Amino acid sequence: MLNLWSVIKGLLVQNENDRTKELSIEVDSTATTGTRTTLKSSQSANRTVNIPDADDTLVGRDTTDTLTNKSIGDSNSIQAQSDAFEVQDAADSSKKLDIDLSSAATSSKVTVRSDHTADRTLILPDASDNLVSEEFTQTLTNKTIDADSNTISNIDNADIKAGAAIDATKIHNGSVDNTEFSHLDGVTSNIQTQIDGKQDAFAGLVDNAVLKGDGTSSVQASGISVDDLNNMTGVNDITAGGNVVVTGDLTVNGTTTSINTTDLDVADANITINNNGNDVSAEGAGITVERAGTDGSLVYEDALASKFKVGASGSEVEVADVSSSQTVTNKNLKSSTNLITGASADSLTRETGNQNAVNIPDASTSDDFVLAAHGQVITNKDIDGGTASNSNRITIPQDTKSNLDSLTRKEGTVVYANDQNALYIDDGSSLVELSSLSFTAPTVQRFTSGSGTYNTPVGVRYIRVRMVGGGGGGAGGGASSTGGAGGAGSNTTFGTSLLTANGAGAAAAASAVGGPGGSFTVNAPAVNINSHIGSNGIGFTATGSTASFITGSTGGMSPFMGAGVGVVNQPGQAARANSGSGGGGGGATSIANGWGGTGGGAGGYVDAFISSPAATYSYSVGSGGSAGTNGTSGGPGGAGGSGIIIVEEYY
Repeated sequence: MLNLWSVIKGLLVQNENDRTKELSIEVDSTATTGTRTTLKSSQSANRTVNIPDADDTLVGRDTTDTLTNKSIGDSNSIQAQSDAFEVQDAADSSKKLDIDLSSAATSSKVTVRSDHTADRTLILPDASDNLVSEEFTQTLTNKTIDADSNTISNIDNADIKAGAAIDATKIHNGSVDNTEFSHLDGVTSNIQTQIDGKQDAFAGLVDNAVLKGDGTSSVQASGISVDDLNNMTGVNDITAGGNVVVTGDLTVNGTTTSINTTDLDVADANITINNNGNDVSAEGAGITVERAGTDGSLVYEDALASKFKVGASGSEVEVADVSSSQTVTNKNLKSSTNLITGASADSLTRETGNQNAVNIPDASTSDDFVLAAHGQVITNKDIDGGTASNSNRITIPQDTKSNLDSLTRKEGTVVYANDQNALYIDDGSSLVELSSLSFTAPTVQRFTSGSGTYNTPVGVRYIRVRMVGGGGGGAGGGASSTGGAGGAGSNTTFGTSLLTANGAGAAAAASAVGGPGGSFTVNAPAVNINSHIGSNGIGFTATGSTASFITGSTGGMSPFMGAGVGVVNQPGQAARANSGSGGGGGGATSIANGWGGTGGGAGGYVDAFISSPAATYSYSVGSGGSAGTNGTSGGPGGAGGSGIIIVEEYY
């Protein structure tokens, strides 16, 4: 029956006996607008189409689908698309098995039959290849046939290739190898018969005799014999092309023994020359080295103290030893380990340089040379310093006064206390300061503007540097915060980054906080004495709705004083030049809700000590910040004070 529901959503068919049993045909919301699906039948008899009792998608004949949980009956066939039937792995669809019939003959069929009696697994090779059948004629390659479990039959000589190279040990009992088997090449008759024919019946053969070839195919007596103990006699010259090893003693009874080798190694630690000789034959015995020029030799001579002389052949000289009394001439001793003891000389001469002789004093008693770095007590000397220079000065021993006091007293000693900058003389009981010593008074240099180079005066031992950065300008006053901000001061430096007194920050207009003071930096080797951040300027609080005259705020004060102050109904005062202090804030006339200008901050302050100063230092003096402009009914602020550098020089 047709239900109204079909007009609204789809077609609903109900069972006429039980209307709770329904078949619904719907058009899903995902269908494309303007499209239609037609259910068409071309039946030739009554047909029934059973729909599965499951939520699923129907499979079309020509659509591409993945089938699951299907069984194909014996009376059905599977036709491969594009001449191939493909089986995919359920877990990984990229693993596939294809059955390709594209090369099969038309109207032909291959039946795969199994007569298995239990579960079997047929494993296909991991290669592109043809399966081997039982009766089909095929050529096998890359196969190993285990002869222990297989039988190869009907092999005759024609089936063995000429290049098979069968190992000789596989023939008969394996006692003949390939090398021995190859010796049969060229044999034309019985081998033993041929061997017997090579040896004559030698009637004169005696015991221990060694035979030799006669240049033909026969042998003859050699005159050499080897007894039962392997002793050989009858040998004249021996020529060996390889190594000769003698395990016993070697006795040579000839006149000359020649050894033509590159290296001669002798294990014996001592070689005896003139063996079994006497004193007469020993004279002149030695070793001679032949060369293209004059030969060199080491010769024994009994008359010499050391018994040996060495040098060019015919001109040998005696060898000097460590204990014999000998005269040594033309010798240079160069090593620090060489010592001369018990020798006498008037002077020593340098090997290099000016080679001037150093005379040895004619002293009545033994004495020592004076050495540059060796601790020695010098007596009986008149020291004439001559003209002073970098290489000709006498340095007085120095230490702290307390360390000098702890030394053993020695009358007449002069010392210098480096912590007191004073000379002292030892009177035998205490150290007495030499009051006649004069000192140079400290000097001072001031730098008030710009930049340049500071030159340390000669003789200055340390300097003290005091300096300040530029002060900030005071802000202008006026109605409703109309006054302008003061300008920031610039930095004062000494030695580039060695000492820095930073300028003060700008004073903001109409602010309860004055301009910030400048910071400072002291880097090694300078030592900070009393450096500090510049003081801040004074802020201002706006007046109320009642009109009144307004006084600007005071600037921050540096150690050099001179800060600018605010004046009622007047411009702020400028800070004093070279003070580094802040300018005063501007005042205003009698107005309601007015602002007085804030005071500028003071520049950073440096007070530092520099020991052993460098010859020069670059410097720059910071300028003061500009004054803030006046606002409505107000006055301008005062300019900040410029910086300064003061160098105190101590000698």
